[in-house]
Amino acid sequence: MGPPEQLSPLRENHVVTLAVEQLNRRMLRARDAIDRAYAQALDISRLAEVAHVSDAHFIRTFHATFGETPHRYLQRRRVERAMFLLRESQRNITDICLDVGFTSLGTFSRTFSDIVGESPTDYRARGYVMAAPTCFTMAWMRPSQERAVLEKRAAAISP
Repeated sequence: MGPPEQLSPLRENHVVTLAVEQLNRRMLRARDAIDRAYAQALDISRLAEVAHVSDAHFIRTFHATFGETPHRYLQRRRVERAMFLLRESQRNITDICLDVGFTSLGTFSRTFSDIVGESPTDYRARGYVMAAPTCFTMAWMRPSQERAVLEKRAAAISP
């Protein structure tokens, strides 16, 4: 470990080196870039430049930092945006698919079903979400890979 001025305290007596902290900040900047341009194609080289690392190191570090690959993160962000548009508008599902950055309706439907646990049509048909504070709605409606897998397994078990 380095000198004390290069260390920063983290929760419960964990210590993070200055280099790791800086790398995490660069990863956050790259994730913010993905959030800003979610409807565009994923450009790993550009994101790696934002984080000041090589392409391969960016993918490995992003996965280690956020628990999912940049591609999967982008897919989840696109699906989150599509969920909002499906709830709040009556626009055509194909138009929503293209607006959030998918180029194929089939890929959109499969990815949406994998992440949310139901098709875009079924999600829209389920109806309006009850009014609640935004923080609760965002937390509840955020797609979760684990929840989708559990729901898919439960559906396969039940007759």
